[in-house]
Amino acid sequence: MKPATTDEHGRTIVEPDGSGVGRDFYVTVIDGPRTGYLLGPYKTHGEALANVRRGELLTLRHDTKALFGGYGYGTCSAPHGTLIKPVFALNEEV
Repeated sequence: MKPATTDEHGRTIVEPDGSGVGRDFYVTVIDGPRTGYLLGPYKTHGEALANVRRGELLTLRHDTKALFGGYGYGTCSAPHGTLIKPVFALNEEV
């Protein structure tokens, strides 16, 4: 992991080194201060990124107010083996 930096708004930015070793990756939804895990775990960040739109479409199918809620969608990682239960199953169809 590269050293953390701070942006002009005081937010900490950590740039991954790209290895992903020892990490699991997830698709997330953000609603203000709340974050939810939608899909995962994936072995690589690229796999999680490739499923962000799928996570958004699944959310819209199950919660129509998400269309107007201004939710943000993205990815995150956690140490491998962290007990996280995503909302949707990896094989759930859009």
